Amino acid sequence: PVFLMDYPEGGSYSLHLAHPKGNVAVQGSAGFLRGALKNYRAEVLFLGIGRLGNQFKAYQRAYYDETAGFLKPRLIIPVHWEDHTETLDKPLQPLKGSMDRFDEAMEFLQKRVAQEPGVTLQLMRAFEEIVLFE
Repeated sequence: PVFLMDYPEGGSYSLHLAHPKGNVAVQGSAGFLRGALKNYRAEVLFLGIGRLGNQFKAYQRAYYDETAGFLKPRLIIPVHWEDHTETLDKPLQPLKGSMDRFDEAMEFLQKRVAQEPGVTLQLMRAFEEIVLFE
């Protein structure tokens, strides 16, 4: 066992999955590269929000604009927010303490999504099925 910060990260990727019924994007981390998603669209966005609550409001706005703002999803599912040290036999819980401010990240997303007609924010539970396309 080593300290969390001893694990090298090596880089993060945005995934865009094209399917005949619709497109899905996965933004696993709460980071972005300006303009990287501007030519893509996705009906469903799995949006990484881990540590987003610790960021400045300007960063949160830019992150949303650079991900959901370009992709124009109808459904946003926050991911990478749960405490990875907990077992999966009980409901998922956000990270505790100063590692993340989950409530602030969700409050930002709820307010932002409320300004976007036709967009739904849905928090996924462990082992829950979500219908991506009708």
